[in-house]
Amino acid sequence: MNFTDFFAALGSQPRQKIIKILQKSPGIFMEEISEKMPLNFFTVRHHVMVLVRVGIVFPKKDKNFVRFFLNQKRLLENLEYFSKSIQK
Repeated sequence: MNFTDFFAALGSQPRQKIIKILQKSPGIFMEEISEKMPLNFFTVRHHVMVLVRVGIVFPKKDKNFVRFFLNQKRLLENLEYFSKSIQK
């Protein structure tokens, strides 16, 4: 894991809000995430895809649509690993 990319993804306020949305509403569609944000759909999609690239969010196909979920296990593992690495 590249910690620069991981923390850059977490450092964005819109992405932090997306993480909170997915904590409260796991499995929602991109359109639903976009409706909860003060940004246009394409900007929200960009932020979601950044979170997907670093493994914080994962998509799951549901028939003709894609649902998005927070990968809490990966998020916590990376934070824990980083915490241990800076303590050495």
